[in-house]
Amino acid sequence: MRDSTFDSTKPQADFAKRAADHLGGEEGDMLYARIYYRNFISISFDGTDGQPFSPERLAKGFVVLAEKTEDTEAMSFGLAHASRIGDETSAQAIANRLVELGTTMGPIFESYDEKLVNKVLDQAEQNAAAQ
Repeated sequence: MRDSTFDSTKPQADFAKRAADHLGGEEGDMLYARIYYRNFISISFDGTDGQPFSPERLAKGFVVLAEKTEDTEAMSFGLAHASRIGDETSAQAIANRLVELGTTMGPIFESYDEKLVNKVLDQAEQNAAAQ
């Protein structure tokens, strides 16, 4: 049986896609990730399995959020998301930004690949130390 919270995300996912497509480019991807992130917080579901949100577009959006903002809470959420879908490139980009801002991954109340997160954070710290 499907959890009803997944069904309740369809209107939000449809809205996120339309709004992000209308805005376009990186700004659209960032908006898509923000809508998902805020939606996640409001209904507290885990991951993207079975949801109408695109995991790849979310990862792109979270990378743009990391590049263009100092929202470390969203970056932590994005790092967890990227690790969960096995997107090491996106995870590394987000980890690099977190370390650049002098922080690491904040508390996350969802599942994630701890091994991958630790790997990219360690690499980010090594990269920062080498500069």
